[in-house]
Amino acid sequence: MHFVLVTPARNEATFIEDTVKCVVRQTVKPLKWVIVSDGSTDGTDEIVQKYTTEFPWIELLRTAERKERNFAGKVGAFNAGYDRVKDLDYQIIGNLDADITFDDDYFAYLITKFAENPRLGVAGTPFTEDSTQYNYRFTSPEHVSGQCQLFRRTCFEDIGGYIPRKIGGIDLIAVITARMHGWQTMSFLEKIFVHHRKMNTANYSVRMVAFRGGRGDYVLGGHPAWELFRCIYQMKNPPVITGGVLRFAGFMWTKLTGVEIQVSPEVAKFRQAEQLRRLREFFVRIYGRLKKAFQNTFWIYVTAVFAVRSSNEIRFPASPKPYAFVPITIDNYYRVRDFRAEERILEYREKLKRGEVGYFAQLDERMVGSIWATVNHQAAPCVARTYMRLQPGEALIHDIVTGEPYRGMGVGPFMTANMCRTLLTGDLSTNVVIDVNVRNTPSLRMMNKVGLYAKRTVLSISTLGRLLAQKNIRHGAAAPGDPMGKEPV
Repeated sequence: MHFVLVTPARNEATFIEDTVKCVVRQTVKPLKWVIVSDGSTDGTDEIVQKYTTEFPWIELLRTAERKERNFAGKVGAFNAGYDRVKDLDYQIIGNLDADITFDDDYFAYLITKFAENPRLGVAGTPFTEDSTQYNYRFTSPEHVSGQCQLFRRTCFEDIGGYIPRKIGGIDLIAVITARMHGWQTMSFLEKIFVHHRKMNTANYSVRMVAFRGGRGDYVLGGHPAWELFRCIYQMKNPPVITGGVLRFAGFMWTKLTGVEIQVSPEVAKFRQAEQLRRLREFFVRIYGRLKKAFQNTFWIYVTAVFAVRSSNEIRFPASPKPYAFVPITIDNYYRVRDFRAEERILEYREKLKRGEVGYFAQLDERMVGSIWATVNHQAAPCVARTYMRLQPGEALIHDIVTGEPYRGMGVGPFMTANMCRTLLTGDLSTNVVIDVNVRNTPSLRMMNKVGLYAKRTVLSISTLGRLLAQKNIRHGAAAPGDPMGKEPV
């Protein structure tokens, strides 16, 4: 895939040479890179000109000097560069700031993401600033920071490019609009870039930046509830307390003084709906953490336990759809967003870090479910997930999840059967264990569909994250038709 870059640069002599050096070192280089000197007077032009002779794909374009520095002017500079590349044969266009640096394979990595996912419209990565990593607690991985945004060409044309606004937010609105048009947007967490000028400090003090940030959140259609909790969270960042207070003050002052919202009602409605959804997900996540903390303190489990020693014990039911069984890796774990809330992206990344084995069920180009397993690779028994004792070589299958629209379509049995076979035939495990809550009748019946019947029912008690006691309270057969019983003879 070919890509082009446009860089608006206004008096960036301090940083731009490092950015140029990073681009010329890339393992995959752009078809064209237009650097638009937006009336620079500090030697920016001279620095860029040193490279245009050696690298003919770099072009310097100068625009007239402006008296004021604002984001609307930046869009004008970008559009001037865009006019120089729009007739070229490329698939990806990038907006690159002149004050960032990154690894030599940075663009190769992002271009690969576009090639892997035709629904990906905007891509980028997190960044560090003053040695601080960009935080995704209140900013979703779906947000792509404006210092480096790569667009699929058709996506960029769908949204009408960047819309000039003096107050800023041009990158934010572009990403939101892309999602409104049905495109996926993603910051991939395996790479970062370094931003060398602190955001929005070219003309303003840190406190004024906070106040103006709140003002910008309002005029760009932000929801008051989201802003309140965001500002409370930001009170821990410098300037401590006052930064969050000033940001919320800027939001409310702008609202009370009747300043007009500068985005369309459709964009504002879409953005607020996303914010409220993420706020709900945030509190669900907090509840989950509190619940897990309580479970680690003291918890009682009653589970039906299924055990498989050979893939011959597994029944492979006919699937109504042609599902594929795809390993979850560091390159595709983010695809959990196809069927689960976006908060799960970071959770799946942590699962991989812990060495868990995961697979997606894929239908056409969409992931529709996932399944995980924890394998005891140690020479001694261990306790998995605070309550399940695993012998050496044993594997525990857990977290079998099917996307809501695909439930009842055979995804769960497909994943369970294939995970058992993968673990037992791939030298990963000598024995597979699956535990199901005794009240989860649909999952119990799913086990029956793949030929598995509960070997026993187990009561487990854990405290402080350690297994305290475990007792078999039932073995094998029960009444006919009981999904926890043995297979009828």
